[in-house]
Amino acid sequence: MRRRRGGRGTNKKKKGNNNNNFFLKMWGQMETTNDIANASLYDFVVPQSLYTWQRARIANALASNGYDWTRTFARYNSGTYNNQWMALTYSLFVPGQPLADGLLWICEQVCCVFFFFFELLTFNTNEYINLCTFIYTYIVNQFPAIEYTYNVSGNAALAATYGPTLSYDLAPRARLFRKMANQCNNITTTQKFMRYNDYKNDPLENGDPGWAIMSRFDLEDEPSPSGGYDTKLSNFAMLQSLSSWVQAGPTHDNVPPFSWDQFPDVVHTGMPLTYNFDWHVIKPQLN
Repeated sequence: MRRRRGGRGTNKKKKGNNNNNFFLKMWGQMETTNDIANASLYDFVVPQSLYTWQRARIANALASNGYDWTRTFARYNSGTYNNQWMALTYSLFVPGQPLADGLLWICEQVCCVFFFFFELLTFNTNEYINLCTFIYTYIVNQFPAIEYTYNVSGNAALAATYGPTLSYDLAPRARLFRKMANQCNNITTTQKFMRYNDYKNDPLENGDPGWAIMSRFDLEDEPSPSGGYDTKLSNFAMLQSLSSWVQAGPTHDNVPPFSWDQFPDVVHTGMPLTYNFDWHVIKPQLN
């Protein structure tokens, strides 16, 4: 788990930013960022490419399933915003039936020349998914593409240098998932889990507000305005109307709400001062 400090220790004005992606059509995509600790990979970045947001929008328009989406998105990779993308084809899911081949595709992206695709169910994970009820995408020996990305990006070397809390298997979030994720059996329990931060009481969090499912680095002894900044989730029933549950802002379930009052030097024009919002359902609507 990497700590994003956002220029701590400078008096210059700073700007906040939000980089995440979550799309729903009749299939769904989401991503989690692959941090690049191996600077030599940036030698492969070339201008003959398209940015992530451009490729994602184009893939959304052209693809009809998760397989097509990953193939379309891979073209003209810029290598400047590297992620693991998960594309789930909901039309292949039938409640109460075995999981179908092609249901979930994952692509691993590293700077420019490295793109790996794999269909989870071709790695004999059908029984694995049914047993665990969620995907351990941080277990590197389960999926070769994840292991390769983990190694070539330099994150394996970081864990070897600074300790196992930076590793896939023993990172704080990985341990919390193993402990709690199987308890998520409805919307309410999943909402609570995805915004979980009980660093004062949970021994797995080691008294560190950054060691949570939703990290809060603003609560550390040397605070920075970084960590988890919103939550979005959906399920099979909600997908029928392309709707989602969303909550803006960092978690405030067991901790104080985030407030910009603590960071007067960080530019936050147009943003709310304090993030103490509740859950809301959103869905597309034609005017």
